[in-house]
Amino acid sequence: MHTLGGIMLVIYILFMALAIYHRNKNTYIYFKTLTSITFVATGVYYAYQNHNFILVPTLVGFLIGDIMLATKLRRSFIYGMGGFFMADVCLIYQLYHLKEITVFDFILSVLVLFFVAYISKHPKMHLGHYKKSMYGYGFVLSLAVSNSIGCYLLHGKYSYLMLSVGMVFYFISDFLLMFQYFYKTEHRDALKLAKMLFYFLGAYLIACSMGA
Repeated sequence: MHTLGGIMLVIYILFMALAIYHRNKNTYIYFKTLTSITFVATGVYYAYQNHNFILVPTLVGFLIGDIMLATKLRRSFIYGMGGFFMADVCLIYQLYHLKEITVFDFILSVLVLFFVAYISKHPKMHLGHYKKSMYGYGFVLSLAVSNSIGCYLLHGKYSYLMLSVGMVFYFISDFLLMFQYFYKTEHRDALKLAKMLFYFLGAYLIACSMGA
């Protein structure tokens, strides 16, 4: 690992810990934003090293989504989802140059939609007016995850393995986020902790995949 890359990893872990274990809700947005800026900076650093900026737009989309979700704006959830939606679309577009979208990718995405529709009928799950937005976002996210896995299976490169694992972690974090926001439970804090761990680990793996 490059010295600067190691320093950025230490900084990332520090900011991530502060974001996860924050005590003051008013400072949460600052810690989370600093963490997100760090994984974007990590991605840009490795992209510059390898002259390959293919994933930078996706990481910037993550950053925008993070900032929006952490704000107290009235429609912060929709704005945050929009940022992540943009990130997923950018990834699909970039990966299309490496692997064409197949029928299997669409089938997997449709299955995810059916699964979301199924759990949305649970009496403790209340998606409300976000339901259609969640369906659209879930479809695009599933397509991005499927394509990243497909790129690794097709090309077998370690960088694509890191990308696909990072995307799977990102997918899991969004699944947990849905339960954190819309499912009636006494374990929201535990869901939030698990969601953030999966998300920040996934984002960092995606950023580092450009340096693998």
